[in-house]
Amino acid sequence: MNMSQNPTLFLLPTDEKFDGLNWPSFEITMTEAACGRELIGYLTGEIKRPEGGDNTRVKAEMPERLTWWGALNPTLDEWLQRNAYARSMMTLNVFNPIGAGVCMAGSAAAAWASLTILHDTKTDLGLIHAEEELGSIKYVDGSSIEAHFKALRTAWAKAKDQGVGIDDRHFMQGLVASQLDMQEMMLHL
Repeated sequence: MNMSQNPTLFLLPTDEKFDGLNWPSFEITMTEAACGRELIGYLTGEIKRPEGGDNTRVKAEMPERLTWWGALNPTLDEWLQRNAYARSMMTLNVFNPIGAGVCMAGSAAAAWASLTILHDTKTDLGLIHAEEELGSIKYVDGSSIEAHFKALRTAWAKAKDQGVGIDDRHFMQGLVASQLDMQEMMLHL
């Protein structure tokens, strides 16, 4: 990517956006996306804002040579553009950035750090909520079995992200339990 391009923002599908419970998978997705776009240095703070100048942009001549997006020494204009892109890439993929604790002012690194500090630790409340969500899913006769399996897999992934120790065997037991009414009905046919 270079400054003459207007890259499209990286937007996740709705069910993959950060919702407060899927931090580990969201963190991996965002860091991989940032690496692939050569923006990881903006999230980690490794690429620092150049000294001098303020955030006001003045019409300037195009520099002879633009730096690549991962360069450690961008111009101020390049840094402002890339930092804004990195911050937007992250905040637009969070359902409720303010509620999730995202620092909305400042650099992409400050916004990312505000999320990682809060969410890198698993919480007891998140663990309880994830277990309850998984345990509450029941198959409703006549509904889509595919949608039921998807809901179970999604809830299982969220529960594992929170540290719930549900292995494959226990998940399969829960799967069977969530379908008992359907199995009973099939036995009577």
